[in-house]
Amino acid sequence: MSLKRLFIAFTVLTVIFYLAYIRPTQLAENFVAEVKRGDFQTLESLSVQGELFKDRVLLELPSLPALDQADISGGLGLHHWQDIFKFQRHAYVEFGYPPMDQLKPGEYQRCVNVIVRARLLGVEERVWTSRTKEK
Repeated sequence: MSLKRLFIAFTVLTVIFYLAYIRPTQLAENFVAEVKRGDFQTLESLSVQGELFKDRVLLELPSLPALDQADISGGLGLHHWQDIFKFQRHAYVEFGYPPMDQLKPGEYQRCVNVIVRARLLGVEERVWTSRTKEK
């Protein structure tokens, strides 16, 4: 095998690794970081089944006056081989209200979980779930 073919093979494998693993992970990390930082401009333009992100969160948490008053957490989901083969990475963001530090013992916090897929071209395909957490 010539050095030229070895270099071409290495370059192709590097590009595939970047597209399959690094780029989706980078997009998912940026998405979660924006939400945690409170930068909702990007998120407000995302639509979920025709509804804007902000409107959907406020609909799920009717007592929430504004997104920036919620407890916000998030992170990356586990990276499975199935995700690598589909060039994607899962991330989640959780909005909770009222904030845990304002709850009395025995009271509940209502939470909205948003699960997203980060793919090569951006974040897409959002799934919504709701639950409650006790202090």
